[in-house]
Amino acid sequence: MREVSFPLGALALLLAVSVAAGERVVYVPTWESLDLHATPEWLMDAKFGLFIYGIQATEAEWNAYWSERGEEIPTYNYRRLAWDSGKWDPEGLVELTEAAGARYLTFGIGFPFVDYPSRYAGLPDSPIRAVRGRDGKPKDYVGEIADALRNRGLKLGILYGYRHPARNPYWFESMQEVIDRYQPSLLWWDDDKLSFPSDELRTREMLAYYYNHLEKQEEAASEDMLGSEKQPHVGLRQWHGDWFRKEARDKPGADDISEGYYIRYEELLKADWITVTGDAPRGIVATYLHWLIHSVAHGGGIELALGWDNGEFMPQARRSLRQMGDWLEVNGEAIYGSRPWRAGRPAGKTGDNKEVRFTTRGDSLYAILFDWPGEVMQLKNLKVAEGTQMEMLGRMTYDEGLRWEQEADGVRVIIPYSGTANTGPVDYDNPDRYPYRIVLPCSHAFTIKITPIPIWED
Repeated sequence: MREVSFPLGALALLLAVSVAAGERVVYVPTWESLDLHATPEWLMDAKFGLFIYGIQATEAEWNAYWSERGEEIPTYNYRRLAWDSGKWDPEGLVELTEAAGARYLTFGIGFPFVDYPSRYAGLPDSPIRAVRGRDGKPKDYVGEIADALRNRGLKLGILYGYRHPARNPYWFESMQEVIDRYQPSLLWWDDDKLSFPSDELRTREMLAYYYNHLEKQEEAASEDMLGSEKQPHVGLRQWHGDWFRKEARDKPGADDISEGYYIRYEELLKADWITVTGDAPRGIVATYLHWLIHSVAHGGGIELALGWDNGEFMPQARRSLRQMGDWLEVNGEAIYGSRPWRAGRPAGKTGDNKEVRFTTRGDSLYAILFDWPGEVMQLKNLKVAEGTQMEMLGRMTYDEGLRWEQEADGVRVIIPYSGTANTGPVDYDNPDRYPYRIVLPCSHAFTIKITPIPIWED
């Protein structure tokens, strides 16, 4: 593409018009140009993704590599498993992603060993080496994951640790190669990302390359870890790029809706680190679902990280993720495609002190309760309109919706439970009648849908 220089004001106006018109944009490596790229709708709609740590060389290969270079051997990365330590199963990983209710998967490419046959891996002065497969040849692990995801309509994300280009020959070119070859909809950055200024890291140049070389450039979603200038904003707000990261270990849940879209990174099976409410964990599934609900209400989403084959831990990971998918099958309407409630509050407590988070979608408000509310509850500060309809997602009973009563300091919601679970045989002449009353629709959290959106009154 030919780069054209414009005065900054004229450039901003030209790009803004092009973006508004939905035309393909040629971005230049200035923040004025790059900041016109909007956080993509697909990411803000998806809310939930998985993060798979990629495949590493064996420890023997790792040690041999550094010895051959005459350098001190770095600690072998325990997070990534060697190519010979388990069954490589991209279809299984993607099937698990879908079963969990996740809408995308981020795959971590290592360094200096990379999970695809890079054309920069065989050069004499290149530090890059391709991870092998069982046949001893370089294997395209990234491509196999990408194909499996796209066959199921899911998005591909990639983590390739950002390296100082002047200190790491061919890293910059290989990152461009990854963009061209795999067209990732999401990019994460690590390693040198915050250790040097963006000018040294050439991050604006890299971001412009990404936006300009993605076939669907409106889908591009780059993390904003783009130079040491980001340091004051880490975990707090979006700086540049398309989204920012919240780390589980050092950033508790936000009270307010975020400045920009964020992804909360959590490692699966570490649900005892920190909970949304600061109390004891209620189990892996409940803890991460509560984080998902909390993050969505506050302007973000989550990614859960695991290894490509966690060995004896994998059965537990599968169980936990499938249970999350079960919950999302019932309550996904309140999560996918939703937005924070900017006219109200993202979080609160019921009249009897139970945690509640709010999301919106269309003309409906979703009050998501961390605990079963019982037969009567109060949503404080809500004033509902005449004719408002309320229902609990997934609840299947003969009555239509939930009853409510407006009170001075909120709305009283009645969730009736009458009769026994067994209400008689199936009525084949009226199949819409349920043979059982399904009062508790799921586990872990419960969603009340309110239409139209009420008014928040302090």
